[in-house]
Amino acid sequence: MASKEAKALTEVQQDTNGAVIPDVTNNLFDVLLVALMVPMSTTGPFDPNCIMGLPTILWGKSGIGKSDIIKQICAYLSLCCRVLFPSQKQPEDFSDLLVVLNNQLASACMLGQVNELNARASAEKNPEGGVLVVDEASCATPATQGSMLGMVLDRKVGATSIHPWVRILLAANPPKYAAGGWGLEPPFANRMAHFYVKCPPVDKFVDWLLSENTKKNTSANVLMPKLQAGWTDSWAQVRGMLAGFLQANRSLMHMQPEPSHPQSGYCWASPRTYVMGGRAIATIRALGMNSDLEQTFMEACIGEGAAQEWCAWAVKADLPNPRDVLLKGWEIDKNRLDRTMAVFSSITALVLSVQDKKEQYELATKAWERLGELLKKGLPDICMRTCAALVENGLCATASNVPDALKKAAEPVVYELGKSGLVKYL
Repeated sequence: MASKEAKALTEVQQDTNGAVIPDVTNNLFDVLLVALMVPMSTTGPFDPNCIMGLPTILWGKSGIGKSDIIKQICAYLSLCCRVLFPSQKQPEDFSDLLVVLNNQLASACMLGQVNELNARASAEKNPEGGVLVVDEASCATPATQGSMLGMVLDRKVGATSIHPWVRILLAANPPKYAAGGWGLEPPFANRMAHFYVKCPPVDKFVDWLLSENTKKNTSANVLMPKLQAGWTDSWAQVRGMLAGFLQANRSLMHMQPEPSHPQSGYCWASPRTYVMGGRAIATIRALGMNSDLEQTFMEACIGEGAAQEWCAWAVKADLPNPRDVLLKGWEIDKNRLDRTMAVFSSITALVLSVQDKKEQYELATKAWERLGELLKKGLPDICMRTCAALVENGLCATASNVPDALKKAAEPVVYELGKSGLVKYL
């Protein structure tokens, strides 16, 4: 009976003891390119201090070239790559523990790789980003993994902050193939996207041998203008999608497996991983990359089950571009409140994300006009949420220094909300 069940498992599940994570063997280069370009700060890629790179782990058997592919994509993007082996470190190497060194107190953190990458990223002349690769991550003991939480989430190693332009990638063998391997602790696993890499087919490996190092290099800095140009609209739309989806699927918000479940050490749904997946999708759209990558990244962040629900909902919702909604209008469907919530969440996100004040005022004026249309459809609850966000950010009739057109558009909406008793929430 056990053998029949084993045969039903995919190759990936057999290696991960039953856990499901996306296989990216055939598109690993594109996956890593996206992961390294994802803006992780709320300020977006316009901010020179924006943290870049989605924390990502590649799983796969030994000797199949995971580390080599990472080094290739780093070279392609002109990013300095340095490798760290946690199996050679103690928990205190990742903490603020003080030790006596040369008769002086010093941090136990002495990771030269981090210091070198920080120096390159903050150089006065020709600063460049970099990638800290944590290799053989599954060889880190649970105690060391606990100490590494701050490195991945808070981006600190001991007393040293990791520069925003230094990305973090991890590579690991499934525990049963690792030398003294351990599964990842759930809090650690939930801080990164998980992908699986198989041994490449012989023909693809031969092609790689023949074309090694012939790909024309670019630079992360060259891709940045394209990312910046498309980020505001893409991220606003995805934020609206997340809002609408979770309103309609509340039970999928947090799906932490039991500690004994194989999936607990890999990808599972949480507020954190929804944001991670959403940022990756916005990056894919801003860079104009293959849309098939969107489902791959959601599976890598929130797990296969929740990702399938997400993709089915997104296709059915067929959400419009938020800028088009503001400028051209949109037919409100009272029978699809989740879709309406998503659309109005996306236009709010877009208005609040615009950097140029004049453009922001113009779009905010349009937003108030759309809210008026929403009220006429008898949906004050959805209207109130968007209104509250605009009011909190000073884009309302009572704010000073806003254009008269904005005030004129906002006043009747607030008046109608007052009549319905909801204005007290603004």
